[in-house]
Amino acid sequence: MDMSKYLKLFISESSEHLQKMDNLLLELERSPQERALIDNLFREAHSMKGMSASMGFAQISTVSHRLEDFLDKLRKGTLSVRKEVVDLLFEGFDLLRGSVEEVRTKGISVLDHSAFLKRLESYVQEGTDAQAVASSPVAAPPAPSPTPVPGPSTSKAPSMPAAEAAEEDDVQQAQRWAWDKGLNLFSITVKVAREAPMPSARSLVIYKRAGGLGEILHMSPSMEDLQGGNFTGSLSMLLASVKPSSEIQAAIMAQPEIESVTIKDVTEKEGADGKLEIQPVPEAGKITPSSFAVPLQMKKSTMVRVDTRLLDDLIDMVGELVTAKGSLIDDSSSLLPVQLCKDIDRVDSLVSGLYQLAIRLRMMPLDLVVERFPRAIRDLARAKGKEVQFEIVGKEVELDRAILEELPDPLLHIFRNSIDHGIESTEERADKGKPPVGRIRLEAMRERERILIKIADDGRGIDPAQIKRVALEKGIISREVYGSLSDEEALYLITAPGFSTAGVVSDVSGRGVGMDVVKSVVESLGGSLAIESQKDVGTTISLKLPLTLAIIQVLLVGAGQERYAIPLSQIYRTFEFMPSEIQNSQGQEWITGEEGLIPLFRLASLVGAPDRKEESNGPILGIFVERRGRMNGMVVDELLGYREAVVKPLKGLLRKIKGFSGATIMGDGSMTLIVDLNTL
Repeated sequence: MDMSKYLKLFISESSEHLQKMDNLLLELERSPQERALIDNLFREAHSMKGMSASMGFAQISTVSHRLEDFLDKLRKGTLSVRKEVVDLLFEGFDLLRGSVEEVRTKGISVLDHSAFLKRLESYVQEGTDAQAVASSPVAAPPAPSPTPVPGPSTSKAPSMPAAEAAEEDDVQQAQRWAWDKGLNLFSITVKVAREAPMPSARSLVIYKRAGGLGEILHMSPSMEDLQGGNFTGSLSMLLASVKPSSEIQAAIMAQPEIESVTIKDVTEKEGADGKLEIQPVPEAGKITPSSFAVPLQMKKSTMVRVDTRLLDDLIDMVGELVTAKGSLIDDSSSLLPVQLCKDIDRVDSLVSGLYQLAIRLRMMPLDLVVERFPRAIRDLARAKGKEVQFEIVGKEVELDRAILEELPDPLLHIFRNSIDHGIESTEERADKGKPPVGRIRLEAMRERERILIKIADDGRGIDPAQIKRVALEKGIISREVYGSLSDEEALYLITAPGFSTAGVVSDVSGRGVGMDVVKSVVESLGGSLAIESQKDVGTTISLKLPLTLAIIQVLLVGAGQERYAIPLSQIYRTFEFMPSEIQNSQGQEWITGEEGLIPLFRLASLVGAPDRKEESNGPILGIFVERRGRMNGMVVDELLGYREAVVKPLKGLLRKIKGFSGATIMGDGSMTLIVDLNTL
């Protein structure tokens, strides 16, 4: 059987399991008393073993199996949670991650894990600690499992054992539940063909098919066992349905790789004496009242996996539709029949709704990116001999997938700087009266049509004087600039290419790359970067990013003879003012605004066009915009209205032109450049 069609699903689900294993182990390292964490880790390793074995990846299955055995010893208390245990588990998870990546790129896994497996076995032999059983709450042996209860008896003799009688009471409740609902109750046993290459996956397909025929009240093996690959080839279930048994049997038998389907009607029947007769339920396994209080079918996931390329194609098509809609609206400005105008308005509304839905499909939670950082920060801090507590707030905030894919590297550069340059050593923090453990906090929130991400640490902060001195020594700034830079402006020198205060090159920093990469990536995404720092208190770096890159809201403005688009997310408001309100100081125009004096720029001058308002004494049109975290005023010649713009990236030589992030096609077919305020 061709297994390649399952490969993407295996890689995707394996990556999710490994990420969960990383996060669980980080929690266990902080809270070694939490037995539930070990149980969850054991289940994740068990799932990895079952998935990889089903796909035929023997090496991945072997390592997963050995890790599962290792975790089982932690569950039973023959090993205790220690630093070397955590390190071994992390090493094993990394090996699995490397093997999955090898499968993704090559289709096979040939990495040699023998050295790790020998170390794992050696530690088990040498590190088994009987004392841990008595002293460590984590290592306490699990409570003995209850004695398995035999299946229900078909006899109703008075001498029936108590366990069987109690079980039959549960069965009776299930049957009465179905009878009260007016449904038939069927006991179904399905045997999967022995030659089926993925029996567990086939059983899940059977479950889904049966769930579409009624309500599944009970299933054996459980869903958890099936997802973990623990399936012996036979699946039993109780199904409540309005359909006849023949139709149910035919629907299940229509599935491939099925050996047999046995179905029996076990619905409650009213006897001749008016009493309810309880039909036996063969091969259904034990039921508890909670088993049928909420049918299994009601618990089905509402999520589906979709190839991201399909989403990209959908966005492209919606973008073309938005452009066509703009053309239609422009053409409708001439005299048209009333009914046609109403139809155009309705199309406008529907396209706008479709656009909003398409954008939502591209939105993904920040958690998909930040969930990998706790492990990275732990490893970086240990490499520098520091202790760091990492906190994440707002990981449920959603961004465009295209933006999320670009965020890991910039965020990792910021964390590296915080750990290497910001967070002090334990001794230095003690001398300053700080807690021994440093703190790094990532907080995400939505601000209007943008996302704000703040990364704050409680380290030593940035010394502006040192930054200016290093920049001067490296030739990044001149002597004149050195004397005129304010402390606030000096902070942004750390984003200059080649800037570094590290005296020694290390694995963490000191190569002169980092914050310049952060600045470049953020600005290429249409965002901005702001830096705040206070000596011995800490540093906060803020990233402001658009919600999406595909279709954005823009304000069309005129400058000279040209038309430009400014992203609405970067505009605070429009305003009018008189020429007499402009103040001049040191060659810079200023205007008084809500935040005091605000620098004023003329868009026409910035793009090399003549300013049509230069000689006029009438009102001047302006907009308050944000640039590098600060308010700025921008003079424009015309305000031409708002529009949804499909962003087309600039290519070839046009990519090197600063001041523009892309272009959009207007309804009349003309092209309009989208202004990038960060580089204009």
